[in-house]
Amino acid sequence: MTQENSAIVRRFAEEVITQGQTERTVEFVWEDVVEQVPLPGQGPGLEGVKDIIRAFRTGFPDLVFSV
Repeated sequence: MTQENSAIVRRFAEEVITQGQTERTVEFVWEDVVEQVPLPGQGPGLEGVKDIIRAFRTGFPDLVFSV
């Protein structure tokens, strides 16, 4: 199970954050996710997560996350 979880996190980091495929966020994050420490201006739920990822990608277009 630990290796499966690691693979999921790696896919999220690569596909969603590094490649900027924010539409794929729905495969990894529940629609009603609650951020415990949201970033300033972050909206609620899945759309809030997508907005933050888009903002990071806009500010840092060559952003690369690795696990």
